[in-house]
Amino acid sequence: MNEIKQPLARSPSQSWIARDAVRIQLSSQDLAAAPPSRVMSDAADLVARASREMHLGVKHKGEPVPAWLNHSPELEHRVITLEQFGRDALGSVDPAFRFKFNEQGQIVEVAEHPLAKHFYRFRPGWEAPLTSDDGLVDYRTRPLAHFVLDVFAYHPFLKQCWAVALPGHMRPTQRTPEGDGYLGEAFNDLLDALRAEAFSRQIDDVEIVHDKGAKRANDRMWAYIGGCLRQCKRAYVASMVFFHREEYGCKVPIELAMQHHATFTNRLRARAAIKQRLIGAIWKRDWSDARGHHYRWIFIFDGELVQAAWEWTDLIEAQWGNVVPQGAGYADTVDDEEQSGYTGMIELDGSVDKLAALKAEIRYLAMKDYALCVEPLANANAWGTFTPGREEPQIRLTRCQL
Repeated sequence: MNEIKQPLARSPSQSWIARDAVRIQLSSQDLAAAPPSRVMSDAADLVARASREMHLGVKHKGEPVPAWLNHSPELEHRVITLEQFGRDALGSVDPAFRFKFNEQGQIVEVAEHPLAKHFYRFRPGWEAPLTSDDGLVDYRTRPLAHFVLDVFAYHPFLKQCWAVALPGHMRPTQRTPEGDGYLGEAFNDLLDALRAEAFSRQIDDVEIVHDKGAKRANDRMWAYIGGCLRQCKRAYVASMVFFHREEYGCKVPIELAMQHHATFTNRLRARAAIKQRLIGAIWKRDWSDARGHHYRWIFIFDGELVQAAWEWTDLIEAQWGNVVPQGAGYADTVDDEEQSGYTGMIELDGSVDKLAALKAEIRYLAMKDYALCVEPLANANAWGTFTPGREEPQIRLTRCQL
C-alpha cells in the first residue's frame, strides 16, 4: 500500500489538532478491482440509461412533448455511488480513518485508508434528495444500493454532516455536533454499521438471487424472441411505444393503463391481417416523467410477407388509438437511429450486427427493472409475450425482499 505524508490542515480555532499533526494518505488498487455485480457487469450503464429514459422529454410525430423534468445525472449518480460505496465497504475490513492522539488528547496523525474517498462524496445535501418525495424512496434500486440507503436512514452520519459542515468543506477532523468525537470516527462507525447489517440481512445471498432473477428474465425473453426468429428466413422487426397524450400521461393510474393495454392486445389478436403476418411480439411496461405509464413493444413480422412496414405499424397504432378515449392514445415507432439499428429487415443468416443489437435491446428490457425502476405494482405483469391467436401465460417480475 502506497502512502503520501503531508501536514494536516488546521485552523487557529481547532485546538484539538496538534500544530505538527500529519495526514497520511494510503492508496491501494484492491478497491478498484472489485466487480460491480455477479451477473450485471454493466449495471452502472443500465442504471444510467434507465434514469435517462425516465426523465428525458420525448417526441411524438417529430414534435417535442413537454416534460415536467429534464434529465439530470443526479439520480443515476446517487444509485451508482451508493452501490459502489456498499461494495467497497463490504469488500474490506479496514476503517476509513485511523487517528493518533498525544498525551493532551490532540490529534497528531490521521491516516486515510482507501475507503476514505467515500467520506468526501457524501457531502451535506445527500440526505434531502434521498428522503424527499422526489428521491430514491420512490424507486426500486439494486439490492446493495437499497441496503445502503436503509442504513443511511437510521445512522446519524449525514445528519452530523449537515450540522457542522458546509458542502465541499467536510473534514474528518471536524467535531461531531455532540462534541464527543470526529466526523472521521462517525464515518468509521457507519462502515461498522453497514458490515453488521449486511451480515444480518445476508446481503450477499440477496444479491445473488436478485442477479439470477435478472438473468432468468433475459433468458426467457430471448428464448421467446429466438423462437420467433427461427420460424422465418428473414424477419422484419418493428419497435413501438404506446402512451397517453401528454396532458393525461402522468395522471393515468397504472390500473387504467393496464386496462387499456389488455384491451389493446385483444384488439390486435382479433385482426386477421396481424395474425397472418405477425409471428410474435414482446412487451414491457415502463414509466417516465413525460409519458407516465406506457408500454414498449417489439414486433417480429415474417419478412417475406411484410414489405411496406409503415402499413402494419399504422394499423397497430390505430388499435391503440381506438382503445384510449378522447383521442388520447399516442404511439411512436422507434427507428434505427434511436435504438442502435435493431429494427428493420433482418436476414437470419447474414444480419449479424442487427441480431446482436436486437439481443442487446432485449437484455436491456429484461434487466432494467433489476437496475432501476419506479416501484412496481405488486402482482402485476411487468412484461409479457404476444403470439397471435392464443392467450399468453402470466409472467411477473417480483421484488427481491431485503
